[in-house]
Amino acid sequence: MDNWDKEWEIIQSWHQNDAVWTTAVRQQQIESRVLATNQAIIDAVASKRPASDLRSLLMEVYRDRAAAVKEADIREHAARDRLMAPSTALST
Repeated sequence: MDNWDKEWEIIQSWHQNDAVWTTAVRQQQIESRVLATNQAIIDAVASKRPASDLRSLLMEVYRDRAAAVKEADIREHAARDRLMAPSTALST
């Protein structure tokens, strides 16, 4: 198998799995991505002086998305805590 065949296999594999991967990343199903990679991407982009308006925009969008996901996670945990809390209603 030559290099072109190997590259073609990689490309085909990506096309077969890209939707699953994208969903997993967006739904924070990959623990290492949540714990380190997302913040590392933000930090790496933020540490560079944006070379273009596009890079600035992408950094802002990624940062805003991360904040929105974090806020949604906080809300989800709060709702779960309310559901799991013992009832304070008096039983008769």
